[in-house]
Parts: sequence; structure tokens; C-alpha cells
Amino acid sequence: MKRWKTGLAIAVAGLALGGRVQAATPLYTAPANAGFGGDTFLCDAANVGSGPVTMSIEVRNYAGVAVDASVPFYLGAGEVVSQLSSNPGQAAYCKFTFTGSSKNIRAQAVYTRTNGSRTVVVPAK
Repeated sequence: MKRWKTGLAIAVAGLALGGRVQAATPLYTAPANAGFGGDTFLCDAANVGSGPVTMSIEVRNYAGVAVDASVPFYLGAGEVVSQLSSNPGQAAYCKFTFTGSSKNIRAQAVYTRTNGSRTVVVPAK
């Protein structure tokens, strides 16, 4: 009887731990204001993992306040996404929040000219 209870306890603990989705530590880009050069500001992310993740992206100002933010969304394996800032004069950096491992996410802030040429790309860490 004692063995049965121990086995049941281990099985329940394994299911409880295995069924939880843990949010990874958010990734951030270094701040650099897009407004100085008249650039547009994008936050790009790619899921290089083998499964989908739930993600949200925030464009933040120097005070850490979100000036643009996405609603949480699913990003499938191999998919990429961009969050365009509607107010690049206030955009300073990106915050990427997601489920799963940061090893499976590649993210960056991209500053572009109005003609579409990329001027600066800042990786997220």
C-alpha cells in the first residue's frame, strides 16, 4: 500500500509540474531614440523553436512606459512578427515577453529611414 501511495504522489507531482507553462525572462533591446534621425521604429521577433509560443511586444520610451503594445498572440515555429511604433519620436526600446525558452526567440529593434533602408539594428538580450 505504501508503494502505491508513493507512486501516485510522484505521478501527480509530475503531471502538475509538466503541465505548467512558464514565462521566460523578457528580452529587451538597448535604448536609442528613433526620433533624433526621423527614423521609423520596429520591434521584430522570430520563433526559431520547434513549437509555438505566446508573445507580446511593447515599444517603450526612456521612462519605461509602453507607448505601443501588442495584445498577446501565438507565434508559430519558424514565424516572424513586427510591431511598428505609431509614435517613433517617443520610441526608445523594445520589450518582448513570451512563454518558453529565450533560446528559441531572436528579437531586435530596427530603425529605418522613410525610404525603407535599415539604419540601425539593435539585438535584444
